[in-house]
Amino acid sequence: MKFIKKASAFLLILSVVLSFSCCGKKENEYKASLYFLNSAETKLEVEERIIPAFTSDASAANRLLKELISGPTRSDLKRSVPKDAAVRKIDVSNGTAIIDFNAGFSFENEVERVLACAAVVSTLTDLQTIDAVKFLVDGKELMSADGIPVSAMRREDIVYDSQLVVSDYKFRSYCEHES
Repeated sequence: MKFIKKASAFLLILSVVLSFSCCGKKENEYKASLYFLNSAETKLEVEERIIPAFTSDASAANRLLKELISGPTRSDLKRSVPKDAAVRKIDVSNGTAIIDFNAGFSFENEVERVLACAAVVSTLTDLQTIDAVKFLVDGKELMSADGIPVSAMRREDIVYDSQLVVSDYKFRSYCEHES
């Protein structure tokens, strides 16, 4: 009888310990997929992080963008968003995140801008409540190199190959005007 009680107590303690250590992630944490550039700066690669849970869509987007702007922790990856970029405001409505960056969200060439936008869209659309991302800089629409406002981008607008290479650095509906 003593053996059964001791074995039962041991199993109870073991199950409690295992339930708290399962997967290394707590209820108040979120497993985020952040998209950074590979060392050659030719494709996006995923870096997963455990971050604190969030209370709203806007706070989730804000937290993920802060993580993205802070850069990768892995030495084989490079930042995909300029380090001087900062989020001025985020609104999430009807599945679209409207992100207003400061002037630090600027680029030397079109390829850098496209890769940064692809990283932001890929990161934020991993959230179930965000389907598209609209970019603003200092309250004004982000413009293409041709001076055309960039429409809200969805994950499917980014052309990837099987290894997350942004093919030809083009978006299918990249510069279409919103109706």
